[in-house]
Amino acid sequence: MAPPGIHNVEVPLEVRQPAGRPPLRPGELARRKRAILDATLRLVAAQGAGAVRLRDVARESGVSVGSLQYYFDSRDQLVREAFDQHAREVVDLVTLAGDGSATPGARLAAVIDAAVLRPDLRLSAALWMEFVTAGLHDAQLRPLLAGAYEAWRDLLGDVVRAGTESGEFRPLLPPETVVACLVALIDGFELAVAVDVADATPAAIASKLKDAATALLTGQGPDG
Repeated sequence: MAPPGIHNVEVPLEVRQPAGRPPLRPGELARRKRAILDATLRLVAAQGAGAVRLRDVARESGVSVGSLQYYFDSRDQLVREAFDQHAREVVDLVTLAGDGSATPGARLAAVIDAAVLRPDLRLSAALWMEFVTAGLHDAQLRPLLAGAYEAWRDLLGDVVRAGTESGEFRPLLPPETVVACLVALIDGFELAVAVDVADATPAAIASKLKDAATALLTGQGPDG
């Protein structure tokens, strides 16, 4: 299966060339835009999406506000593109961990490990909470958030269906219900990480997710 992406919504990525300046090579344009989006993500995690202003991003990324506005029509577009970049990269990272040649159980364990055993989990969890909050008031951001959920459902759904068809998994609930529960568990644990719950360490979360997946998919506890 091709790596799932964020579906249905495409954020325009065209960069306008500042008038009166020598044209930049496409690679340099992409590098500058990436630096701006990375700076935006750092500020969203530190200050909250609602508090980020163009002048803050300009300062953080080392460009002028005027230059920034050549890349993005508005602050809201900048925030949406930053979220889109972040969500795609997280899903792609986790997708690559799911070796298609492995058994479904091993694939699921690898996906869970890739999702939570990451040095940037705290940052990623904080960003997700911030973008969900921002999406309550941004009608154009909400479809991107829904697309992120759909990408996670596609990724986990492929593994769960393969395991159910092979007989390795014997879920007592419909596979789509199991997938919805796993996505909700991952989302809930990210909330715990974002607010610094004491026992919400990556290792503890990975262990709990695997135990929950075993129970949902086999009807047994972690020790069989």
